[in-house]
Amino acid sequence: MTTLGIAVQPIKDKDIRLSTDYVDTRIDNQAASLGGATPAFQRAFPDLFVRDTLGQLVSVDLRPVNLAYERERKLRLTIDAQVQLGKTPPPPPPPAPDAAKSATPPAPPPRPPKRPPSLWLSATTNYRLEDRLTLRGTGSVLDLLDGATLNGTGGRPRWDVDLNGHFSYGLFNLGVYGRLQGPTRIRSDIAASDLRFSGRTWLVLYSFVRLENIVKKPWAKGLNINFAVENVLNDRINVTDRNGQTPNRFQPAYIDPLGRSIRIGVRKLF
Repeated sequence: MTTLGIAVQPIKDKDIRLSTDYVDTRIDNQAASLGGATPAFQRAFPDLFVRDTLGQLVSVDLRPVNLAYERERKLRLTIDAQVQLGKTPPPPPPPAPDAAKSATPPAPPPRPPKRPPSLWLSATTNYRLEDRLTLRGTGSVLDLLDGATLNGTGGRPRWDVDLNGHFSYGLFNLGVYGRLQGPTRIRSDIAASDLRFSGRTWLVLYSFVRLENIVKKPWAKGLNINFAVENVLNDRINVTDRNGQTPNRFQPAYIDPLGRSIRIGVRKLF
């Protein structure tokens, strides 16, 4: 992997950083499962596809195989920001110098001031310039950005964005994770096999509570409760062929059977 980049902090004394990178990656001998009996796969791995005397396909071995190499070139933009909402409270005043000599018992120390709300945000955008996969030796090369596929469910999106954010104030906290990706395509001379895959917006809201901060009991020590809502928008990939139809097994509920889901977890550290 070769990376060339630059990072700047645009505002002095603010924890905000911008970085831009050019990333050139080559992966050799990666293991992958072939997504179907495409012509490219059959040319590269003829021993995995068995036909009868009439040329009819009778069996396919889809066990993982090792691929020659993949090369990806992309531009990556990253923004990180950590912001404190409000002013930092002043520290409590020190005790009076003669408090120890006084006959009156000293007053208990004041509670430490609450920390102001804080917000952390991070976003990374990838724009792929090239993503080509050589299946075997110097043979078939798949352009994953222009209609080729490895797993049968679309190629690589030209762009995608990863989002992370977290807000906290006292015992309250709320986080969000998101992934946005552009559309992809599988090209074919057959209209029913020439497929277009829509983009997708995947959002997850999550929060957690450390119960020991609320319940001052021995059993609550190390007990955490987690809450998450996955795929908040219930967004799923839609697939259509050149005729405007959705082929069987490419219906949104087949690609993502769960859709929106709510998860509650309990974890105890002993």
